[in-house]
Amino acid sequence: MEEMVEEEMEMVEEMEMVEMEMVEEEMVEEMEMVEEEMEMVKEEMEMVKEEEEEMVEEERVGRLVCVFGLVHQILERYGTPTSGLRGRALSRPNLPDRLGGRDYIARHYLIPIPPPEKQEGETRKKRKRAQRQCIVCAHSEIRDRVRQLVTTMCKECQLPMCMLCFQIYHVQIKY
Repeated sequence: MEEMVEEEMEMVEEMEMVEMEMVEEEMVEEMEMVEEEMEMVKEEMEMVKEEEEEMVEEERVGRLVCVFGLVHQILERYGTPTSGLRGRALSRPNLPDRLGGRDYIARHYLIPIPPPEKQEGETRKKRKRAQRQCIVCAHSEIRDRVRQLVTTMCKECQLPMCMLCFQIYHVQIKY
């Protein structure tokens, strides 16, 4: 009888060992499946991260394109768009004389408008001051037009201008 009990005990132990091995195998399989799922999640996270980086880069490029477009529009409307060169190129044939050279300051400067001719019987006190309408204020495309009377004119251009408009006229294409 003792032998039978021992044999049964051995059989129970063997069965427990087999069960433990099976449980261990199942656990190993589950662990492998979890590891595979974790790898898949990592890959998905990397793909999402790359897509987000691409979207951020595309947004940044889109913003830069918008900014450059806006700057170009501002320059077209209010100034002269130039290339990367410093200053104006002297050989640009489409620019008016007033914008073409760097020496405009030497030739173009403000002088008083000459007084009108003296009429008969007119004294110096009754004589009108020489005044004309500022060409830039009157024909401006950028700001509101104003009828401003001035007493100065550009010597080279022979156009009446106020001091503020003198530089605008000689630097910008559209004024």
